Amino acid sequence: LVLSSVHWNHLTSVINVRCSGYVWIEPAPVIQMGLNISINCHSTVNCQMAKLYMILNNSHIEDKLLTTINKTTVQLQLHDFRKPYSTVLCYAKCPSKAANMVVCGTQFSAGHPPDSPTNLTCVIYEHSDHLTCAWDAGKYTYINEEKAFPSTAALNISLSKLQGGKLYSIWVQAKNDLGTAHSDQLQVNLEDLVIPATPVITNVKTTDSSAPRTILHWKKQTSMENIYCEERYKALADQTWHLLCTILSVCIKPNLVIPPLRVTLSFSTETPTRSQLMMLVLCGGLVHSYLD
Repeated sequence: LVLSSVHWNHLTSVINVRCSGYVWIEPAPVIQMGLNISINCHSTVNCQMAKLYMILNNSHIEDKLLTTINKTTVQLQLHDFRKPYSTVLCYAKCPSKAANMVVCGTQFSAGHPPDSPTNLTCVIYEHSDHLTCAWDAGKYTYINEEKAFPSTAALNISLSKLQGGKLYSIWVQAKNDLGTAHSDQLQVNLEDLVIPATPVITNVKTTDSSAPRTILHWKKQTSMENIYCEERYKALADQTWHLLCTILSVCIKPNLVIPPLRVTLSFSTETPTRSQLMMLVLCGGLVHSYLD
C-alpha cells in the first residue's frame, strides 16, 4: 500500500510510504477547529513483540500519551485541536530488527466552514472587455474551497462569454469539506455597470502673487454621454474634501482656477505649498484621479 500525494491550501506535501498497516483520523481527516480527534494506528508488521509509536508534525509522541487498543493498534487522543495542517507517521519497533519499520502515515487538517460571501459588486470599466466582480469572502477557512467563481474574492469575466443579453443574476457559492455557503443573488443590467474612464490631471500650478491662485489642468478620458465631472481638493492633514464648483457648466471645464488657498483652507498668512494639497477630479461620481 502506498500513501499517495495529498494537497492542501498553503500546504503541498508529498509523502510516499510503503505501508505495513494503516493510520486513520476520527471523526474525519478534515475537522472543524476546536474539536477533539483521535489518531489511530493499526500495524500488520510481522513482529509479535513490535512496539508502536507515532511522530506527529516531526515531534515524537510520548508513550504515556498513547492508548493501547490491542497488540496491533494504538490511539492518540487530542483535545481542542486547532492546528490547520498536520502530518502523522506511525512506526513499529521490533526487538529482532535494528531499524524501525514504517507502519503508515496520513495527513489531516482543521479549519472552518465557509462564511456566506457578502458585499458582492460587479462593474465594467470603460474601455475594458471584462466584467469585474468582487466580494468579501469572510474569515479564512484554512481549507480548500470550491466556488462558482474560482477565486478568493475577485474575478474578471470576459464580456464575450456573456451572450445571453443584458440582464444577469450573479452569486458566489463557497464549499469545503465542512459546509457550503452562498451569497445573496445580485440582479444586474450590464449597461448600468459601466464606470467612466478615469480623468487625468495633467498639471497643477500655483501663482506667485499677492493673491496666489492654484490652477488645475485635467483631461477628460471618457467617451460616454451625459457624464459630468467635478473638482475637489483638501489639505493632506484634512479629512474633508472641498468641492471647487457647484455649477455644472463650470465643473465640466477641463481647466479650473482655484480660489486663494489661504482663504479657502482657512490658513494664516502663509499660503500652503503644493505638497500640502491633494487634488481630485471625479467623473460620473465613481472614478477619480489624485495629485499631491
